[in-house]
Amino acid sequence: YYTSQRDGQTDIYRYDLKAGAAVQVTRTPENEYSPTIMPDGKHFSVIRDSLQHLWAFGLDGTPAPRPLLDSILPVGYHTWLNADTVFVFVLGTPATLQRAELAHGTATVVARDIGRALLRVPGQREVSYAQHDSLGFWVRVIDPVTGQGKSLVRLPRENEFFTWMLDGTILSASGNRLLRWRRGDTDWSEIARFSEPGLQQITRLAISPSGDRLALVGSEPAPKAP
Repeated sequence: YYTSQRDGQTDIYRYDLKAGAAVQVTRTPENEYSPTIMPDGKHFSVIRDSLQHLWAFGLDGTPAPRPLLDSILPVGYHTWLNADTVFVFVLGTPATLQRAELAHGTATVVARDIGRALLRVPGQREVSYAQHDSLGFWVRVIDPVTGQGKSLVRLPRENEFFTWMLDGTILSASGNRLLRWRRGDTDWSEIARFSEPGLQQITRLAISPSGDRLALVGSEPAPKAP
């Protein structure tokens, strides 16, 4: 699932790997962003409407009758801990990481001045995020029960995005280079370099649930001045 803007309208699309084709999932007057499969496997959540509420959709694109969290906004990104608890990036100065409970509609701030990467750690109860400081960003993890956190590794320069492989390896990027970090490593190591024009500045990354496919978001280099 991914976001695509066409003719000024932002909707959610799904890429069918077997068919090798994209399928439009949502067709609404509102814009939708950041599609994320929910823990029940039957819905996906998105950031939606001009106020940036968190909404749920059925996998067929049917929207829920109301936002999942009425009073927590504007939401930028999110990741699910379980069916009732979601961690949300809430825009502001600074942006905050908040733990929200759907049953009560409440949220607690657990970190401040964070980046846009927000992910559940595979096989763990920890949630990871990008923590900003004066030199850039760190990958930081937090235990949602105790609230205790720790920093793991500084992210590559000028990048705040990363993703997790199933074995606990972290992937990130620098320009057109795909980088890897494992616990115990002192620095990132390069595992791939791309020549395609659209992957000269890689930003977002996502691993498939089975861990066998990697999706990359990139941009083409700016045209050179004549």
